[in-house]
Parts: sequence; C-alpha cells; structure tokens
Amino acid sequence: DPQSQVVYREVSEGRTCPGLEFYFPLFFDSSATLFSYLPDSAMLITYRGILDGVRTYRAEIQDRYANANLDSTRRVLAPEFLYMDN
Repeated sequence: DPQSQVVYREVSEGRTCPGLEFYFPLFFDSSATLFSYLPDSAMLITYRGILDGVRTYRAEIQDRYANANLDSTRRVLAPEFLYMDN
C-alpha cells in the first residue's frame, strides 16, 4: 500500500523529505553520471587497490539496503536502481 510509505505521503503532499534523492529513479527516466560528461577518449587514472575499495563499498551498500528495508514504512529501492554496476 503506497499510503503506508512515508516518502510517498510526503511527495504526494508536495513536501520533500530526507533521502528523497534515493527515489529519483521513480521520477526520472534516466540520469547522468560523471561518465556522461567525459569524452570517449578520456583517460582515467586510478590507484592500486581501487577494486578492493569498490568491493568493500558494494558490500556496505548491500548491508545498508538490508538494514533500511527493516522499516516497513520507508521501503527503499534496490541498489541496482541507484548505483552503477560496472
């Protein structure tokens, strides 16, 4: 029931609420990323161990998602709707 969701009620009443940005995929067909603004020829320089950092961050995202969904009045979108995968 959408009415049971805090964010749905707030938006329906024309108000913003903390965390609304995590629902943007429901309001927009697409969104830009940093990579949308870089030319195809752009060279990115990373540091050693960056992939380990990415894996750690992905695990943290999954944990936060699992914990956030414990609140039945404020369901959150799955990470694949919010974060780039590759």
